[in-house]
Amino acid sequence: MVAGDDKLKSFFADNKTVLTDIAAAIIENTPNIQNNARI
Repeated sequence: MVAGDDKLKSFFADNKTVLTDIAAAIIENTPNIQNNARI
């Protein structure tokens, strides 16, 4: 186990919705990713 692993896991658990929204926004604003995702 890495020292900060639990903190990292709890961070992602707490911020899962925010991170998902950010990822969706990035995908929407990046045509290349969007096109590749459809393949």
